[in-house]
Amino acid sequence: MLILRGLLNKLQVVSDNLRDDSSESINVGSASSVTSEPIVNRGRKPTTNNASDMQSIWKAQIQALWDGVEGAQNFVPLEPGRHIIRECSNFVEISMNTNKPKHAVHLFLLNDCLLIAVKKKRQATKDTTKIKLVADRCWSLDDVSLIDMKDTDGSKNFIKVLKHPTDQFIFQSSNAEEKKNLMNMTKRATDEMMSAKAVKHADSVINAQNNQQQLTPLIRSLSRRGRNALTSSLRNQKTSSPKISAKSPRELSFNDLREIEDLADRLDVQIATREFDQAVESIEKAKAALTNVSADATRLDSIRVKMEDRVVRLSYAISRDLTNPNVKKTQVQKCVKWLLRLGYGEQAREQFLSARTNNIRIRTKQLKFEGDIPQYINELSLVHFTLIKNTCDWYSAAFKDIKMSSGLVKWAKEEVEHYASMFQRQVYSAHNRDDKIVRRCLKYARDHCLMLREVGLDFKFLLDTLLQLDGISRAANNTVYESLSGLTEEEEDLLDSYGA
Repeated sequence: MLILRGLLNKLQVVSDNLRDDSSESINVGSASSVTSEPIVNRGRKPTTNNASDMQSIWKAQIQALWDGVEGAQNFVPLEPGRHIIRECSNFVEISMNTNKPKHAVHLFLLNDCLLIAVKKKRQATKDTTKIKLVADRCWSLDDVSLIDMKDTDGSKNFIKVLKHPTDQFIFQSSNAEEKKNLMNMTKRATDEMMSAKAVKHADSVINAQNNQQQLTPLIRSLSRRGRNALTSSLRNQKTSSPKISAKSPRELSFNDLREIEDLADRLDVQIATREFDQAVESIEKAKAALTNVSADATRLDSIRVKMEDRVVRLSYAISRDLTNPNVKKTQVQKCVKWLLRLGYGEQAREQFLSARTNNIRIRTKQLKFEGDIPQYINELSLVHFTLIKNTCDWYSAAFKDIKMSSGLVKWAKEEVEHYASMFQRQVYSAHNRDDKIVRRCLKYARDHCLMLREVGLDFKFLLDTLLQLDGISRAANNTVYESLSGLTEEEEDLLDSYGA
């Protein structure tokens, strides 16, 4: 399988080198066609295995990009290994509101980012067909997703670019082949960048663990030193676990090594095709196969590094799904279950709660304030406490271990404190010290806070403390609450009729 993968990569490189990248005309609306030549010469790549020569070639590419695109050096600084993969000159940007072309653009796909340059006609020359390129925006491949939009009568060869978390852009290609090539190369570049980051992260994790002698669960099962440390730790602790007789380690045979190599290849495929459940099962099989074995130390370390690399890549891919702002409850449960089986329970909890915090910030920023303070506080309270309640519900369904509940309570407390700070800035400002407005806002806050009782949390006492007015005693604040609780329905309707 490794040989097949290498041949496919070589075939892709050859096809890229032989592809004719001659520029074509783009018709933007009713304007005349504008032709732009490629900025970076994409001839045949030199056949060289010298890393320094490749760095020199890539450096020349970036410098040519700076010369041809105004302001490109601000978006694409020179970094080791950064190079241009593809240059697309026949695209236009489409307006999201009118669905009509805005202007012609030049796309540069690099190994770690996507640069968008706007085409502008030169004013100082008589030849109006000559254009200049101005760098407009640049996105990391981590933050964008390219979606192939279905062709319709009014829109053909459209590509939607989703920029995390909410931005969207639409571009149109001059032909279907160019669109397909850009999407395929972007996907491949993103996968390679993710894989490289995973490998780099794995190396850093392994180095740190070797220095601190703190091994991950998988390494602990593959390393004799980890097993001895774990055994010693358990011996010092007086636990009630039954004693298990030690078995003599078995020798790794040639067939065992071959099976593990095949398993590593299958893991690569399963991670690439997002078959996470099968990938986790494969990791567990490898863990079981390498438990209580004896082999050459160098060979065992090589196997350990390979499998740990796959574990890190798999956990990284699952974590991206877990932190997706549009993830569903069932998907959260699956992702957390996989990460727990891999031994990344703490990381899963931190990433999930961090993603939910970002989601709350985004949703609250989408609320529009139109001058009605009680109405805004009512909507803010509803959104904030509903998302906290849903997060607690999802967390309880995904993390079954009661020992991990403390992290959820701490997170919920911090979110209530954040809500209280927003409440104070909006309601207790110097020009809004109207008792009726304050009382209505406090009522909305307390009413919506009570919904947390449905998931076993009661932060009413905390909210009452946090919403104390500056310079007003607790007794006075309680009077406000008591006056609210003593209102009849007619009095509440009369209070609402004031409109704050």
